[in-house]
Amino acid sequence: MRGERGEKGDKGERGEKGSKGDKGDKGDRGEKGERGEKGEKGDQGTKGDKGDTGEPGCRGLPGDIGPKGDKGDKGDRGCKGDKGEIGPSGEKGCPGAKGDKGDKGEKGEKGDKGDKGDKGDKGDKGDKGQQGATGPQGNVGPTGPPGTQGIMGPQGYPGDEGPKGDTGSPGPAGPQGPMGPTGPKGEKGDKGERGPQGIQGIGFTWENTWQSGQNYQVNDVIYYNGSSYIAIQDNATNPELNPTNWHLVALKGSNGDIGQMGPAGPQGPVGSNGLNGVSFIWRNTWTVGTNYNPNDVVYFNGSSYICLASTNSNPSTSPDDWTLMCLKGATGPEGPQGPIGPQGPSGDRTFIVFATSESVSNNDFVGCGNSSNSALRNSIVIPNNCVVNKISFSIRELAGVGQYSAQLYINGNPSTVSAVIPDGSTAFKVNANANQLLSELDELSIQITTNNGALSQGISVTLSVVIT
Repeated sequence: MRGERGEKGDKGERGEKGSKGDKGDKGDRGEKGERGEKGEKGDQGTKGDKGDTGEPGCRGLPGDIGPKGDKGDKGDRGCKGDKGEIGPSGEKGCPGAKGDKGDKGEKGEKGDKGDKGDKGDKGDKGDKGQQGATGPQGNVGPTGPPGTQGIMGPQGYPGDEGPKGDTGSPGPAGPQGPMGPTGPKGEKGDKGERGPQGIQGIGFTWENTWQSGQNYQVNDVIYYNGSSYIAIQDNATNPELNPTNWHLVALKGSNGDIGQMGPAGPQGPVGSNGLNGVSFIWRNTWTVGTNYNPNDVVYFNGSSYICLASTNSNPSTSPDDWTLMCLKGATGPEGPQGPIGPQGPSGDRTFIVFATSESVSNNDFVGCGNSSNSALRNSIVIPNNCVVNKISFSIRELAGVGQYSAQLYINGNPSTVSAVIPDGSTAFKVNANANQLLSELDELSIQITTNNGALSQGISVTLSVVIT
């Protein structure tokens, strides 16, 4: 009979290594030990010398993944140790970084056969042991009961990540979702950068009421007859009659409605009788050689006079014979400008060209093909009445610093038609407006003025004219 199972004894102290004994019988498998607590992660120590192969311990809980260490030197092959007991399966640890592939170790020597250990106390019934070597064929025993389900082995470490697969074809577009609600008002944005500098404005000069004979400059503003005007070029002309020199800024407003009649004033006192008046005789316009008597009244050069003594003298030069009755009034203001007339028929436009490729000196005249100091020698004759409205002048290339000008001469006399290049070192051609009437068979020539010597490439001048 099988006796009762005894209590588990205390763990004895590890004895000293005995002398090598004979190989003992295979003992019964002991009970499964308790699982140890998970230890804290220790600091990485310096690489120590290679120690002796220790006895295999129980598999502890997986620690945190430590930093990847440097690849160690290839160690010597250790002696073959005793086969340790199979420890309990630990919890699945986090996969560590894939280490470098180690060098293949040398084949170790075959270890000595171990001594036979002392026979241990009979332990509790252990888990099913490893399959032993095949024994001799025994007698067929009775069929035993089915064994219990074995413990599932630990899960293997995951394999390396496979290569990235090809991108799949895009799926069909989903339906348009509904518009989301209006989001909250965003924060105030940063202040924008300063914009570019604006264009310089034009300044006006207020010159008060227009004065006849006064010279006005471009952008001068004046008041005249209830309206204001701005000068668009230097001039001394009447702003109402010269739209080419002045532009209207503000037109005089129309008169307001007549107000209601006020109440009648009180009756004034009766005045005293006046002195007896003097009777005058109206003699109309004063005539040379006519005799006039006292109290005759005449009209002369816009004024009227009373005769003081019998005379036939001129009333404006004889203050002893005549006295002024009524002085001629000053000329009234000009009436407002009438409406612009209808556009006249368009005239035929053509061009008159003066040019030479020869050198042109200061004050030379140019006609067609040459130049000299004679206007007559270098003139052309026009066949029709016409009006010059523009002049173009070219010295053909940049020249020295200074002014160059071209002026139209008509029948040997200078006209107001001219074109000026202010600085020949920065410009060599220019246009200018004109307004000059030319008559049939007028002789025309162009005089060139230069302060920097002769113009070696010659010049060209073109007049734009409208035939009238």
